[in-house]
Amino acid sequence: VTNIEEKAFSGCYSLNSIRFPNNLENISEGAFSNCSGLKLIILSSGALTNISNNAFYGSSSLVNLILPANISNVCDTAFSNCSQLKNLEYLGTNTNVSGSPFKNGSSISNLYLPDVDKSKTNDFTNFLGKNDWKITKGHIPS
Repeated sequence: VTNIEEKAFSGCYSLNSIRFPNNLENISEGAFSNCSGLKLIILSSGALTNISNNAFYGSSSLVNLILPANISNVCDTAFSNCSQLKNLEYLGTNTNVSGSPFKNGSSISNLYLPDVDKSKTNDFTNFLGKNDWKITKGHIPS
């Protein structure tokens, strides 16, 4: 599987965790939108480069998210209305981020950037859709 099709699992309320295969390249628009029971997403550090608009919109039980280093595009609103999302960890070094994939209802308070130069962390303000989060150089506590 290299692509999860548009709205493939949209509204699948009983889905509580997902582990993506290493060869997955793209998560299409709305693929997991309104999966309100989704608590855990494990994004592989393999081929994944794109998470489309509204891919996880309304995943209201999601608390922690780790974005792999190889991700190059997280589209606008990809994680919007994930109201319980508190911790975001980005394993990459790319600070050329665009859009606001976490706006509208996401409540991220901790941004973990273990490999990003501290002087570049302000580049993430628009990415998170706000600027009142705590930046930590380490990882999300287990």
